[in-house]
Amino acid sequence: MAYYDKTLTSNPEMGWAYRDRSYLHRADGHYDQAIQDYEKCIDMKPEMMTELAQFYAYRGILHAYSDRKLDMEKDLNKSIELDPSSSFSLIALSSHYADTNRPQEVMQVLENAISQSANAFAPGDMHRLLSARHDYLAYYTAGNFPGFGGQTEKVKQYKQEMLMSSANERIA
Repeated sequence: MAYYDKTLTSNPEMGWAYRDRSYLHRADGHYDQAIQDYEKCIDMKPEMMTELAQFYAYRGILHAYSDRKLDMEKDLNKSIELDPSSSFSLIALSSHYADTNRPQEVMQVLENAISQSANAFAPGDMHRLLSARHDYLAYYTAGNFPGFGGQTEKVKQYKQEMLMSSANERIA
């Protein structure tokens, strides 16, 4: 920690030092300090949108640790806006919706993501999204959630798509 503090004292424009220091704060359970470091990273407006999207996503997850669910949701949505192919943010947002008992929104996030071109995602990411979609729909169908009755065939279809995705990734 002292290394990063010293680096940032001498050169406060070293964004990587804020990012790396935030990892240490998070590991120590100092979530508000980690959030502040991510805010510095965001304020520096990195040129790469994927990097900026990651900062929003990580800050969003830290908000969850601090039980600030609305801030988490805003940051994850911003992350997805900046990088629609971030499976990390997409799955984190769908998990947040699941945790807050919003099954329609869970499925909407996953369906929208999957409807993108498979080429938009890094290897393995499409499979993770397909798996999440299958697992959530199976859970909601089995639990008789409103609006999810009679979807057994769709669950089977999603399972088949998930299995095919897994096989295709092993071949590639």
